[in-house]
Amino acid sequence: MANNLAMADGKLGKRLILRYANLNGIKSKTEEVKACTERGKVDIAAFVETMADDTVTDGLIADLQKYNVYRKDRAGCRKESGGGLAIIAKKDLHTLRAADYGVEGLELMWVKVVRMSMIALVGVLYAPGYDMKVFGKRRVSLAKIPPHLQRNLILVGDFNCADIDWEDMSAKKPRTRELVSITKEFGLFQKVRGITKQRK
Repeated sequence: MANNLAMADGKLGKRLILRYANLNGIKSKTEEVKACTERGKVDIAAFVETMADDTVTDGLIADLQKYNVYRKDRAGCRKESGGGLAIIAKKDLHTLRAADYGVEGLELMWVKVVRMSMIALVGVLYAPGYDMKVFGKRRVSLAKIPPHLQRNLILVGDFNCADIDWEDMSAKKPRTRELVSITKEFGLFQKVRGITKQRK
């Protein structure tokens, strides 16, 4: 269902817990998002389709006593058009936005995480199904990232690529074949292999 909040869990190394969700609008899910991050003792959470604008304060996205909030709102975003990204990170983590790895016209945001001897890069991407150039832009962003960070990289998001068969790394459409190509080129792997959203 489009309005349900589904969280996918993952671990960053052995010490950090990462969550991801397609919010389909933060305004109606503020309390639900905060409850999920508190209940799951989340260190980092990444969100797509926040549909946030300048009327949405960071405090609606996360408890500002506990989390730093990084946002990339889509200009003129409305519920009908979707869009918008957010990453929240616990304040006891050393995090900073890595804007140097961004690409104009790509709904992608990177945050660098430094914890003890580990440096990782967490990214969130929203790739609308109608954007035929999104993965070419993603390739440009990945090429900007230094090799030492490429080894500790996690990218989550809504890729809209249901036609990919991750077992044999094949895809039917040119757009999604490009994602498979990038995955191979940068030595990435797909953690979630099934369909995460069913449409009626």
